[in-house]
Amino acid sequence: MKASWSGRFGLSLLLVLGLFVSAGAGTSVAVASKKKAKKPATTRTKKKTPSPKASTTSTVVVASVAGTSLLPTATIATAVPATVPATVPGLASTIVWAVCGEYDCATVNVPLDYSAPAGPQIGIALQRRRAVGPNPVGSVLINPGGPSGSGIDFLTNRPKLFSPPAREKYHVIGFDPRGVGQSAPLSCASTRDRSARTSKDYVDAVRDACYNRQPDLVKAITTANTARDMEQIRIALGEPKLNYLGVSYGTYLGMVYADLFPDRVGRFMIDSAVDPSLRAIELTAGQYGVYEARVVDFLGRCSRSRTCTFGPNSLQRYDALLKQLETQPIRANGLTVDRASMESITFAMIRAGLETTLARFLSEFERNNASSVPELQRIFNSALPNINDLVNDADGDGMYFQVACAEGFHPSASLDSPEQKLAVLTANAPRFVASAAGIANSKACVFWGQQNDSRPQPTAKPGLPPLLFFGSINDNVTPATWTKRAASQWPGSVYVQVSGAAHGVMSNNACANEVGSIFLLSGSLPDPAVCSTP
Repeated sequence: MKASWSGRFGLSLLLVLGLFVSAGAGTSVAVASKKKAKKPATTRTKKKTPSPKASTTSTVVVASVAGTSLLPTATIATAVPATVPATVPGLASTIVWAVCGEYDCATVNVPLDYSAPAGPQIGIALQRRRAVGPNPVGSVLINPGGPSGSGIDFLTNRPKLFSPPAREKYHVIGFDPRGVGQSAPLSCASTRDRSARTSKDYVDAVRDACYNRQPDLVKAITTANTARDMEQIRIALGEPKLNYLGVSYGTYLGMVYADLFPDRVGRFMIDSAVDPSLRAIELTAGQYGVYEARVVDFLGRCSRSRTCTFGPNSLQRYDALLKQLETQPIRANGLTVDRASMESITFAMIRAGLETTLARFLSEFERNNASSVPELQRIFNSALPNINDLVNDADGDGMYFQVACAEGFHPSASLDSPEQKLAVLTANAPRFVASAAGIANSKACVFWGQQNDSRPQPTAKPGLPPLLFFGSINDNVTPATWTKRAASQWPGSVYVQVSGAAHGVMSNNACANEVGSIFLLSGSLPDPAVCSTP
């Protein structure tokens, strides 16, 4: 049986979500998974977190979380108390750091259930890049998003995050959120086969491996509880205010913290924001609108160019090609390129800067010429992210499904009918019809047992200091309009926009990194146009 390219490449757009981790400009494709795509071989390889030299990394011990019976869906509550006690019984008041290679590492104990703070505890793993100067003034906590992104990995992979003066004065601390990595991971070790990521069998396997075996941990995994864990980290650090950088879903996490602990907010940088007010299908539709704009922009430039091999009349020819591939897919090298896969291939190659090659492929496919399929295969095997294996490890899937489905981020969390979803998506992106159909019919959250199309709405409280927002004009993961709207909901805050398509602006734009660093050092908000190009 021949494999279909839609199974390989179409997957990148079948279940696009409204929450992602920072993956860098031009290397990630908005995809069905919650985490970043693996990077091409030319990029930096993720370093493994070194083991501590000391046998004990902190004064606390991680309590085991047991559970064998499935907790009924109706009892999975995300509500927690509006406030958390300044101290929680049994927790250490200070952090004892151990040396872990070039970093320090530690663990902070937090309640599993904040409504019962004296009950079982779990450990939240921290990794610190020490301030290089002799007189550090504090720390800044970072989160890359996900929701199951590892802050420890983020710290390791971003050595130049913040300017040298800021790194001289501030410790930078990454943490693994509850359910992730080294922080009471919601283990899904038996679900490493992702060949059918959108199928009921796959989600059922994740649910069985994670949800059914650790129900107490599952129900305790919420954005609000992770925000409360951040407060316990602040308390353990002994710092009066929390300084924070959150990217993508991490922006929502930061806004929830600011809502719950407004008097503890220090210098908050909100980078490539999720708009909390949007419903699940609206998040996906917003992303699709950006995809559509990028494709139309490419085709317009191609049509006007004398050298583009797919011009003139590129837009009309592309629409005709998509229609042609519905009934006459390209077959070569044991693979098939149909409409769904062509939608994904087009967007992925535009994001990767391979427009000249893409134009040649399109002109060949238009003539039913399949000679470039082997080259296309080589590109996706080497030069682009492997979008058939999108997560760093299997153990994040359960935590991802729980937050995405219980808090209304995954499109299948929407209660709208498939017809209603398809209408919204195709209105925003008529050139992604096949991909939209896959999204509209997805039942991933139904299979998981959570389908909640809402989430806590963080709001600015009196006395909250202004936040600093960053976004890029062509961000394909969290569109710039989301960040603008989010910034407008926090009085006094400033939105700084940069050119390009970076997701995770401070990690990918020198101006933004410098502006954020100045804000961290001085608390001074910049002019909104500080990083604008003439």
